[in-house]
This record gives sequence, structure tokens and C-alpha cells, in this order.
Amino acid sequence: EGLKMQELSRRSPLTPYVEATVDRQELPADWEEYFGSRWPDLGRVERLLLTESLSSPMTLAQLLHDVGLACCDTVRVLIVGADCELDQPFQEVLQYFAGSAELVLVGPHLREERKTERDRLKVVSVPGLLQEAEVNRAFDLVVAFNSGMIFYPSWREALQVIRGFNCPFAVTAWAFPEAVGVRNQLIDAGFEKPRAVTNPFASRAPHRVADDHGTPNFGNSNVLVTRPARERLWAGWRDRRQERHVVEDALRCMQGYLQV
Repeated sequence: EGLKMQELSRRSPLTPYVEATVDRQELPADWEEYFGSRWPDLGRVERLLLTESLSSPMTLAQLLHDVGLACCDTVRVLIVGADCELDQPFQEVLQYFAGSAELVLVGPHLREERKTERDRLKVVSVPGLLQEAEVNRAFDLVVAFNSGMIFYPSWREALQVIRGFNCPFAVTAWAFPEAVGVRNQLIDAGFEKPRAVTNPFASRAPHRVADDHGTPNFGNSNVLVTRPARERLWAGWRDRRQERHVVEDALRCMQGYLQV
């Protein structure tokens, strides 16, 4: 029964969503501070389940602050590999963001093209893989929520498209071992070295999918933020090619890049 409720919460909150009445306020530090000011009367179970629906919107709010976009008049964000994000309450972001936002959702599991616009938020959904989609390619931020990119070969081509946007790129992972693999794949694809950090707005509802150690996974558990590198990782090693370990590292990076 609990797992069934969890699946429902991914699509829409079990507690009826009530839009914030405050136009602008400070971004909370974590879930405790968020629920204390936003939903103070909810019980612990309701709060836990709501973190599943609200994790991606609140993670986006955090990212806008982290990359310096929170005070912009307008931002255009690409959410790549989108699925259930289409049904999540991204209007929650507006109370922590000064301007207007356009979210472009692209993913092979989206069923149809859709455009919705309300207040300061415009949401556009485009079915298909990013490398095949026809979208205006000027973005301020690209985000991949729970991408699982290390498990899907189609991400290799998508990463090269994202490099062409020349903007910050954020990826979330279900667990730290996945985040490590994502980090290596991003470096091999020509992005700057990202640092995996624990997300204060990760979902607290465990998923049935577990890793090979039996550890449960949590949505948006870890966050990696990067941007396209100005030069290949091995470019600065040419003057040290006489050192064997430097040559080996350079060859590994070249091999990884060619595989991606």
C-alpha cells in the first residue's frame, strides 16, 4: 500500500496543491525549513510523500540560485529526458525566483506536444530524443533529473548536443555510485569536472529500484553541476608527456571521449 501511494505521489501530490500567496521569499535551506513555512500543518507521512512530487521543482529553485539566475528577468531552462516532470508543480519555483521562466521539456516518454502558460511560468513539452527534437536551442540552464545516463547509450549523442548550448548543465542521480559514473561520463563527453553533492531537496520516498548492494534509491539524491569545457582534459598534459602516468591518464580520457 505504501509503494502504491508512493507511485501516486510521483504524478500528483496526495495533499491538494495550494499555490503560494507570497510573491517572493528566501529559498529555504532544506525540507524542514520549507515545510515549516509552506505546509506547517502537514503530518510526517504527507510531508515524506510530497517530497517526491516537489523534489524536482525545489531542486530547480536551488539550481537557479546556485548558477546565478535567480535574479534574472527571464530564464529559459531545458529539462532533458523528461517524463513525470510534466505533471509536477513547477509553479512552486516562482516564489523563490524574481522573473518569468520558460521550461522546455524534452523526452522520449512524453506523449504529445503541449504548451501551457500561467502567470510567470511557461511550460513546453516536446516528445522524442533531444538529438532529434526541433527546439530553439538558446538556453540559460539544462537539467537532467534522475537521468540514468550511464545506462542509456542514447545519452552519448545527447551530451554532444548539450555541449553546443554552452550553458550550465545539472544532472541528478538516484544514488552516489551512479553519480560517480555520471561524473566520469560528463568528463569523457567534454564537460568540466563536476562535483557530486548531496541534494537538500532529494526525495525522501524510497524507490523499489535498489542497487546491487540492496540500498534503496531516492529521487534527485545527488546533484552534479558542470558546463562545457573550453579545452579537452588532456590538452594541458602535452608538456608532461614524459611522465608515464600522465600519458596513461591522457589516453584513458581520449578513449572515453571517443566512446562517447
